[in-house]
Amino acid sequence: MGLRTLAKTTRIANTYIITRPSQAYTTAIGAYNVFAIRGGPILITLLGGVEQAVNGAEDLDITINGTATDAAGAVAINGGVGWPWVTTLNVLGTLINGAQAVPLTPALLHPKGFICGLTTTYWTAGLPAYVTCTFATGVSWTGEIFMKYRKLSPYSYVRLV
Repeated sequence: MGLRTLAKTTRIANTYIITRPSQAYTTAIGAYNVFAIRGGPILITLLGGVEQAVNGAEDLDITINGTATDAAGAVAINGGVGWPWVTTLNVLGTLINGAQAVPLTPALLHPKGFICGLTTTYWTAGLPAYVTCTFATGVSWTGEIFMKYRKLSPYSYVRLV
């Protein structure tokens, strides 16, 4: 294996973390595209957020490129300031909202992750795949959203929307 191939392979194997800064998300708007995936597929291994202001009750549903990240639909994420939530990345699971901490066990979180490819419209019209958070019931939620992923192509990248 040549140095160039080794360097490219090492770069692809790296884990990346992208964080969307804290903002208020309202039920009136509903669906927010929070991350855009372009260039190639990625493997998402963690997707969650942390509440930074108490705004009342709020339920959240998440899709990745149009596919649900869990089976439950919209789940409450309004625990309190500092409370994290995490999607299980498992269509048989339920989004988890924890009191100051969430254990990431194989029973709760899909241990292999969630692969996101690109749609036909990416190749024909340049439209990316989106991680979409739909704030379904309540008034609003304020906090930051984060995602940990690996590139499955040297051309893959993720940006804030």
